[in-house]
Amino acid sequence: MPHAGIAGISYPDALQVDTLIHRMMEALSSRSPHSPQFKNEGRYQFGGAPLMANEKNTCFVALDGEFDNRHALGNILLDLGVPCDPHSSVSVLLKAYETWGIHCLEHLSGPFALFIYDSAQDTLILARDRIGQKPLYWFEGHRHFLFASELKALLSTGLVPQTPAPDALAMYFYFGYIPQDLTPIKGVNKLLPGHYLIATGTKMQVLPYWSFSTHFEHETSLPSHEITHQLHHLLEDNITRNLAKGSAGCFVSGGLGSATVAHYLKEAHPDVQAFTVGFEGQNEADIGAAMQVCENLSLEQTVERITPQTLFDHLVKMIWTLDEPIADPQFLATWRLCSLASTKTRQVFSGMGSDELMAGHNRYSLAERDSGMISRVKLIPKPVIDYVLLPLSKLFNKSAAYNLLKAYRTDPSQFEFLRHNALFDEVQLASLSPKLVRYFDPETFLHKFHHLDRIKSTIGAYMYFDVKTRLPDQYILQYERFTTAFGLDWDSPFLDRTVVEFAAHLPEPESLEENETASYLKPLVASVFPPPLLNRPKKSRPNFLSSWLNIPSIHATFSQLRQSSLVETGVISKEWLESMLLHYADRRHAFQQLWSVLVLEIWFQLFINRPVHPTMPQVTLDQMIGEK
Repeated sequence: MPHAGIAGISYPDALQVDTLIHRMMEALSSRSPHSPQFKNEGRYQFGGAPLMANEKNTCFVALDGEFDNRHALGNILLDLGVPCDPHSSVSVLLKAYETWGIHCLEHLSGPFALFIYDSAQDTLILARDRIGQKPLYWFEGHRHFLFASELKALLSTGLVPQTPAPDALAMYFYFGYIPQDLTPIKGVNKLLPGHYLIATGTKMQVLPYWSFSTHFEHETSLPSHEITHQLHHLLEDNITRNLAKGSAGCFVSGGLGSATVAHYLKEAHPDVQAFTVGFEGQNEADIGAAMQVCENLSLEQTVERITPQTLFDHLVKMIWTLDEPIADPQFLATWRLCSLASTKTRQVFSGMGSDELMAGHNRYSLAERDSGMISRVKLIPKPVIDYVLLPLSKLFNKSAAYNLLKAYRTDPSQFEFLRHNALFDEVQLASLSPKLVRYFDPETFLHKFHHLDRIKSTIGAYMYFDVKTRLPDQYILQYERFTTAFGLDWDSPFLDRTVVEFAAHLPEPESLEENETASYLKPLVASVFPPPLLNRPKKSRPNFLSSWLNIPSIHATFSQLRQSSLVETGVISKEWLESMLLHYADRRHAFQQLWSVLVLEIWFQLFINRPVHPTMPQVTLDQMIGEK
């Protein structure tokens, strides 16, 4: 899929238009090999590659990504008598908007972020695809409105204050990533997947054009064999529709999702290169399973192991490319996957999204949940809560009344799902950062997801939450940034709109054991892979890489954080850091927690503590950790 960054600025008036759009597009230059085009229109500046205007020069559009239904949509427009090029997503976008207005978004499918400027209506529209495969950031200041495909493009203008957002940083430590529309920069927002921003004059709104939760309302009545049949055709169609000429690559991790995609890709294409990356001595079982998958499919495979000696290689460049801090050390493997693939192919496929849509991970197992104290509150009849406990609590203790109300409105299983998967739970977060802990409450955060009430299945609610948070904001973000940086076209059939909506209609189990995960995928490849591979559970590893902390060079790198700006400014407690460095062997998530602090320190040095330029500063990791 073509990728090209988009950007724009609205100035106070046409007389104050500057040349900052060129600086923004320079910061996005790694997203496209093509030279960007620029357009000044009144008080607006836009950049894109390509940027297209209509015949009257009153409507301008640009696109990052591509519509995978562009041919079908183009033919529909041609049948309506609207001339367009069905091979060009930008042409289809322009004509679709002229034909259907804002409702054109409902017709678009695929990974995209876009803008439309209608000068006749003085209306700017920004939109992002349904799952969040393409990024889009925006900022509204006192005098300017800016948007861009990456955070660094906004910051490079000097118009956006480089002020960290404490609520986003608190969520970063709780989740290991920054979810939803928040970003680590105060005042900068991510456009949510499936949403559009429309600005007309001084009025601006952010609205949804698609709802994932509505697809859970009507469970399919299809028998299991028909579900398998339909899912087979959806995956097969996606791969054949998006497969380009030449060689194709596939990321194979050892999970059933990537194995399924590798199988369908091999069926459709004779020349498939497989790529697997793991951490030496840490996930050898995953590497072994990935090798078995490739052996079963007769795929040529490149395998690489990240060693303790190479752990910090290119780390500064990775965090610069990511734009946002991510605490998951697996992004090192993603970077190496993309680097390896870029030497042999221009297109790669992955199984991204299969765990979240097909219950492929053991974090959905009910055996891991304990509803705790809140579940006991749920057992109290509603009238007793409303007319007895709440009034008494308000009378004697308003804080207790507030906590009781939150507990009553919170589904215990959902709350425990958050807590179980937290990098730092509430107690740990208070110890790590007394400064940040007051900015985040997991129960309050859960209340943002009011559409969860539409989902009756407990497992379905877990998967819905992951699709709205972890999937786009941790996993897709790193894959999109790194594949783009290495010039790769990346596709994941499970992220296709038709597959996502189909998965939401599937019956969800009320309980889930480890050997029952990914139950809808197993019949698709039952004849291809042996039972041990099919039934191998994908497990969380809370102590992943913790043994590497015993390696002197790695421990020394983390020890340098004592002089970090995070400690100096009080963002991170020095007492917590000292205790962790001394007693890491007894701590769950020890490596990931120290890693999260290291990543944030590097991110601060790149995006907070110095002016942001369009190109990455040439600073080593050793130089950066000790900087204030």
